[in-house]
Amino acid sequence: MIAFYTAFRSLKGGADLKLVRNRRLTAKAGTAIIVLFGMLLSACSGETGEKLTILEPPAGRTDSISLKQVDRIDGFLGLDWLSDVEMIGRTVNAQQDDKLSVRHLQNGDLKRMDAGAGAIAKMSPDRRFMIVFGALRGEAVMVSGDGKRSVPLSLDYGGGDGAWTDDNHYLTTIVEADGIGLALVGTDGRIDPVGPGSGNVPRHIVKADMKDERLYVLAGDKQLFRISPDMQNVERIGTGIADFVLSPNGKRMAYVAETAPNEEALIIADSAGIPEGKEAANGMLLRRLSWSPQGDKLAFTAFGMERGMNGIYVMNVGTGEAVSVSVRHNVNSLIVWNPNGSALMVGESLDEALEGKPFTTIYRLQ
Repeated sequence: MIAFYTAFRSLKGGADLKLVRNRRLTAKAGTAIIVLFGMLLSACSGETGEKLTILEPPAGRTDSISLKQVDRIDGFLGLDWLSDVEMIGRTVNAQQDDKLSVRHLQNGDLKRMDAGAGAIAKMSPDRRFMIVFGALRGEAVMVSGDGKRSVPLSLDYGGGDGAWTDDNHYLTTIVEADGIGLALVGTDGRIDPVGPGSGNVPRHIVKADMKDERLYVLAGDKQLFRISPDMQNVERIGTGIADFVLSPNGKRMAYVAETAPNEEALIIADSAGIPEGKEAANGMLLRRLSWSPQGDKLAFTAFGMERGMNGIYVMNVGTGEAVSVSVRHNVNSLIVWNPNGSALMVGESLDEALEGKPFTTIYRLQ
């Protein structure tokens, strides 16, 4: 998890989350808290003691997005999707080590992988490889999708949020002598440093992505930059930027900008950062932007300590309509789409889960 996000857990305030005119959230702030109604779908591995429970979803819906079902898996920390019906993650059992496992959602089967153990695992777009970062600095490995082949990586992971730039390269933050820099990691294990040919970009990078060889970096001082393919032309998109995400084809982006003390706005923009229209949403804290693989939906977490609308929302990027899929919020947990864009995964580890044990929640849309 990105270290700087942990500071947001202690924020206090009362700004309400609201959509601007013509882009109103259809889910109401008073949505009832998700409750268990206790239907056990399947008995999972006896070794892990996992169980899959269906939860009653909130009532919110829009004409284009609705929540079909919410599944919860206890004792399994989901990290990414191997396919639409399989997750990569970690089990929680004192008798097992921390190696990754593949969890089949339809039959509950759990298969431990031969290679790979770590705190972060991100699958390539074609699901043929994944990069795994360990809990300790310097632990990183490139693993085949079946988990049978792995290549140790000689890099010092910088703790920031990176991204797959295509099927064969992952952009990651690395620790360098003068701060946090970037490297492009190939599926063959090759590591190439990446950096602009200008001193205008701070060396403390907390998030980065690259599409069509154009680099986007978010610095620790909340400046967002776009850098040309030759790494010579550095454009500053904005200041006070708390988070950003590129659309799958790189033609659009979404970012969160500070607009006032304890107030932020969600902006949908083109690839140069120029807003397409009015603010899509605003509130006290908006995080964990996650664009669906098909590019039609955007998920995010909203956090308001008091009367605000808290939880996870899914927005139709075309219409601006959004629906609440959960009243639970955790700005430290990634929101991960499955490949066909029909479901979201949110895994919460031991130090993040309110219940005191890891679990994974799957929000299925229709």
